[in-house]
Amino acid sequence: MSNLADPEVSVTTRELEILELVAFGYSAKEIAARLGIAPRTVEGHIDIIRFKFRARNRAHMVTKAVIGGQLSLGQPASGQRLCAECLFKPDGAVEPEFEGLEFMRHHR
Repeated sequence: MSNLADPEVSVTTRELEILELVAFGYSAKEIAARLGIAPRTVEGHIDIIRFKFRARNRAHMVTKAVIGGQLSLGQPASGQRLCAECLFKPDGAVEPEFEGLEFMRHHR
């Protein structure tokens, strides 16, 4: 496990956004709904992030990002974009008429 931490890895704001949501267990489809983009676009971002970190899978990618300091769990590493209400709602807790819109409602 040598060289697990790589503080030289640079991620974009969108990649960090997706990395945070992956770290909290969201699927590509759930991330896409939250961000208003296509699931295949999310998968493409995840592939790029994995490549940048030279990670074997999503768990390895998140681990390397935490160890390298690019991602801080417990609070969003990227500032005020994500709030506790968005991140920590149990699945299905959103009213049906707001499903997929709660992220946009809080972060405009």
